[in-house]
Amino acid sequence: MGHQKHLFKKGENFYFRRRIPGLSTTFAPVLVSMGTKSENFAHTWLLKLTMEFEDMLDTFLYVPDELPENLIASYTRVRLKHAIMDLRRQHRMERMTGRVSSTLPNNVNAQRLALETLLQDGIQKTFPHDRICPNWTEDELEAVM
Repeated sequence: MGHQKHLFKKGENFYFRRRIPGLSTTFAPVLVSMGTKSENFAHTWLLKLTMEFEDMLDTFLYVPDELPENLIASYTRVRLKHAIMDLRRQHRMERMTGRVSSTLPNNVNAQRLALETLLQDGIQKTFPHDRICPNWTEDELEAVM
């Protein structure tokens, strides 16, 4: 897999690392362990953590009172840790309930294709029909949609 922005590997573990825009450069970037050694999980979880981080930044735009920078950094770190705990809990539940299928690579490819389509075509109400591959099975099409 290619290099992903904000993904950091230290030893065998993967970390999410990102600087909070607008904060003083004396504050180190937020560095949160993803709790995984799997590159596949790290890349998948990176997308979710990036969305969580962006949502957090959007909510700070509407805060009427200025908050101290150390409080913003702490809040961001804790919220990302909670998001990682949720991702790990979901993964454990999938394994325990047997919802993890043998077609995981197809689902990962489907997620990648859906994300690429989103980035290239923007937000749309439905998946563009011109992006459907004729070789897909119904399960692959459902995973993409």
